[in-house]
Amino acid sequence: MDVFSRHHQQREVADFTKRKIQETLDGICSNRLLLLEIVAGGPFYWRRIFYKTFRGLAVNEDIADLMFALFKVRAGENPANQLDQFVPKKAPPTDAEIDAAWEHDWSHTSEEARRLFYKDEPGPPIILNSTPNRDAEKN
Repeated sequence: MDVFSRHHQQREVADFTKRKIQETLDGICSNRLLLLEIVAGGPFYWRRIFYKTFRGLAVNEDIADLMFALFKVRAGENPANQLDQFVPKKAPPTDAEIDAAWEHDWSHTSEEARRLFYKDEPGPPIILNSTPNRDAEKN
């Protein structure tokens, strides 16, 4: 058999594609969180992932749809609700947390903080107005 024959190259690409599809199926089906995320994302979300994963290989939309159908069967009923079990829910911030977020420590702008940071070396001047002066740049 000639290694450079067209038939041999097509067979290698087909075999590699089959192995890649099987690896992807095994990997996604063995990771419950990933499986639920893909199924909850829907078929168009899966196709986007599918085409990135199999770029340059002999695949088409039908293969992507068949893989997605298998994922739906494996995920079971209502994958979005199942996905919520994996993702911890964060409580909304309390009023005290919101009020604390508005407080800001301005000590870094003090002369003492600047001397401490630059160890009494001349550091950059403290500029409280951060808006650039466009007129000064033109001259």
